[in-house]
Amino acid sequence: MFEFSEKPFYIDVHTHRANSSEDLIAIYNVASNYLNPLAQQRHLYFSMGIHPWFVQADLWEQDIKAMGRAAQQEEVLAIGECGLDKVCDTEWHFQEEVFIRQIQLAKKLGKPLIIHCVKAHHEVLKILEEQSFSTSVIFHGFNKKWELAKQILDKGYYLSYGTSILHANKSESLSKTPSAQLFLESDDKEIDIRNIYQAASAIRKEKLITTQETIQENFARLFNN
Repeated sequence: MFEFSEKPFYIDVHTHRANSSEDLIAIYNVASNYLNPLAQQRHLYFSMGIHPWFVQADLWEQDIKAMGRAAQQEEVLAIGECGLDKVCDTEWHFQEEVFIRQIQLAKKLGKPLIIHCVKAHHEVLKILEEQSFSTSVIFHGFNKKWELAKQILDKGYYLSYGTSILHANKSESLSKTPSAQLFLESDDKEIDIRNIYQAASAIRKEKLITTQETIQENFARLFNN
């Protein structure tokens, strides 16, 4: 599906801002039942999910069904962001049920998951294990300590880093993350993904082109499946 030229691309694995340029591939996050017509733009693709903040008790089953139809399209590369959040107001049992249903959908479609997780990493990992989810998982916006990062990485999952790496005390996990499990993102921030790449390559003490090629290889491996 993805064939890259010799010139390396920038890849933004999770963004809420629709950007498109000749040297950028972005996975643009959209609501569960809405596929933006910007999909026709060059190098713009989608993830589709029900965020735990926006689970509606009387609508989530309807949203899951709508997402099941829309997410079959080729432009939808992943399910999510979805997951668990102990800080938001959504009732916990609804969060869990909606998360599990999206895992099952991702499994059915054979598409990776993009995970939103706030103070619930143990619970997310437990549910993924219980659901025997063997397709790839990306924990987006990771900004935690190395001990937690290692737990996630040891499961074979991916970590995606965003603007948190611009703060010196948030760089240890990035520096230790294996190249084969690394992604970068802009999320909902008003920042050019190229600045995230510059910071990441400096933290990892490698050339910018090395960071680009690493993430490009990860992207092709993950989403060509």
